[in-house]
Parts: sequence; C-alpha cells; structure tokens
Amino acid sequence: RLIRGADPRAALIEINREMFSDLEGRTFVALLLAVLDLPSMRLDVARAGLSAPLLVNPARPEPLVVLHTDGMVIGIDKGPVFEPALGRRQFELAPGDLLALFTNGAVEARSHAREEFGLERMHALT
Repeated sequence: RLIRGADPRAALIEINREMFSDLEGRTFVALLLAVLDLPSMRLDVARAGLSAPLLVNPARPEPLVVLHTDGMVIGIDKGPVFEPALGRRQFELAPGDLLALFTNGAVEARSHAREEFGLERMHALT
C-alpha cells in the first residue's frame, strides 16, 4: 500500500498494528523500511529494530555514515510504546553513494570461537 511520497514511519506503525495480534507476544519482527526518491536523491528511512544501514562513499567528507533512526521491533507492543519510539529520518544521497543494508544476523554471527562478528567489523568491511 506504499505509494510515491509515502511515510515509512506511518507504514511501520500500520504494519505493527496489523501484525501485533497475530504474533501473540511469542515472536517479533525486525524491519527497515526505506523509500528512495530518485529525482530528489532523497532516502526516507524508518527502522523497527533492524541494524542501521550504512552509507559509503569515499568522496564524502565522512566516507562511512551510519544512518541512525530510532525504533523498536514490531510485535512486542501494540502501539503506546512502539509509536513514540519509532523515528524517521531523511538523507540526501550523492553520486557514488553505496547503501549497505544488512540483517542483525550478519553482525550477530559467531565464529567457531563464539566471537560475534560485530558492528565494528561490518563498518570496516564496507
């Protein structure tokens, strides 16, 4: 139901309301919703518990930018806590930008020695 110019935060709020009763407090969903407007080169992001995406471009003053937005996972609160905790941010993109999206499982993966891969390694990898 998302359409051009849609608000990803509002969409995540609707998704949480729809899924809350189905999940019955037994599980949760981590989700990131980003809307890319190519003509304006603007990325509109809302994040429900998933790792923050990375914006990578060696030509930028900061070659690695973490696109932080507030948010909690879907399904553990019907709305009174979820909705105020959920943020939305817009980011201006530039030619040469690479958007790195990854799941929490990528950074929580463990080696044979039980060492977590971690965000620092993910940042260094990009």
